[in-house]
Amino acid sequence: MRKLRFREVEGLTKGAACVSNHPLLPPTPPQGGQSLRDARVITPPRSPRDPDAARQPAAALGSPRPPEPAGRPSPARLRGEGGGGTAALQKKQARAAALPLAARFASPGCSMEALPRTVELFYDVLSPYSWLGFEILCRYKNIWNINLHLRPSLISGIMKDSGSLSAMRFLTAVNLEHPEVLEKVSRELWMRVWSRDEDITEPQSILAAAEKAGMSMAQAQGLLGKISTPQVKNQLKETTEAACKYGAFGLPITVVHLDGQTHMLFGSDRMELLAYLLGEKWMGPVPPAINARL
Repeated sequence: MRKLRFREVEGLTKGAACVSNHPLLPPTPPQGGQSLRDARVITPPRSPRDPDAARQPAAALGSPRPPEPAGRPSPARLRGEGGGGTAALQKKQARAAALPLAARFASPGCSMEALPRTVELFYDVLSPYSWLGFEILCRYKNIWNINLHLRPSLISGIMKDSGSLSAMRFLTAVNLEHPEVLEKVSRELWMRVWSRDEDITEPQSILAAAEKAGMSMAQAQGLLGKISTPQVKNQLKETTEAACKYGAFGLPITVVHLDGQTHMLFGSDRMELLAYLLGEKWMGPVPPAINARL
């Protein structure tokens, strides 16, 4: 950038301030007690890049500042004063970035009240990736303020030769009669098969998982006796068919119902996309609120 040239003001003592009529700089009063009335201002030459620019003498001290040339911002606006400029724009951009995605693009006059958002997780305890997605959604359901619906499904209805039929029928029965413990029982079955390398196909194994999850033995035995009933069989079949209708080719799938639209995400590694759809922030598999309690 070319340095600005300043001409001395005749009649001022050596060392006095120079006067500039550069459009972006305010006039500098001379030092030493002299007035601009006692000085003849020598204006700088025209810029070679602007040969048609008219020479304008520097404004006298105390006189009104001339209007800014069209298209050129004033120093005050460049500093963000007067409600405009870069600083004001940056503040507006920061406020907009802090809003959820849905709020940023809301139409004027729309209500900004939180709308119910439903997320369904179709899973099978035979799938370790279902476990990952299950735990992440259980951690974020309150942070993101979503209605999380757990949907025990049968992976063998999508992928053949799987052996979790009894366990998934049991979870279906739990969901029908004791949905408040579905999360804990599901987690315990995952712990058995994928953390402790224990069985989940035999009745005693399922009962042990239910008891460890907090159910009484009487409750667990009552539900285990219902896994062969038409109600439980049909419910598990309907849930698995619903997953297929959403486009599932494996498990887990996460189905998001938002603003009258449905989005299906396959796998446990799509949580960033889920956060984007919800207009929420993704903070990793263990969000700070959970990490603080560990």
